[in-house]
Amino acid sequence: MDVTTTVIRCGVCGAPLCGTGSIYKCEYCGNVSHRGNPALEDELMTANALRECTRFDEAQNMYKQLAKKYKDGDLSEVYWNQLLCEQRVMFETNEKGEHFPSFYAIVSDEVTDSLCYECAISQATQHAPERVAIFEKMAEKMANAKLLYTRIRESEKPYDVFVCFKK
Repeated sequence: MDVTTTVIRCGVCGAPLCGTGSIYKCEYCGNVSHRGNPALEDELMTANALRECTRFDEAQNMYKQLAKKYKDGDLSEVYWNQLLCEQRVMFETNEKGEHFPSFYAIVSDEVTDSLCYECAISQATQHAPERVAIFEKMAEKMANAKLLYTRIRESEKPYDVFVCFKK
């Protein structure tokens, strides 16, 4: 007998969601996710899987298509994930179980200046007001981490790395 378990992840920070039925809550960031549109949820999970594999461009294109296809309803998580792709960021878990932003590239644009961020906030304000504070908190974490990475990059001497693998 083959049993497959799907872990539903938070659309904001990527932590596993807890719940049953159509309402799930993230124990880390507090996001409450209402799973009411199965078609959107399936496509969103596919896009999230691409993003989690750091295939940011493919995931971002899929999020754009989702925003066009599902114009009605709450698309705040779609825009938020599009922002994560745009910023090339994933939320990782450290040994204490805390989630922190990890950048796969440093984008010069500020997180809060992004159109995706503005759309995520606007959608959350309309459909899930409790998510606005969560988005703002996560955006602040991303901005602080980006500032720290930038300071480190500017204070370190440049160097080249060559990696070779032979089989």
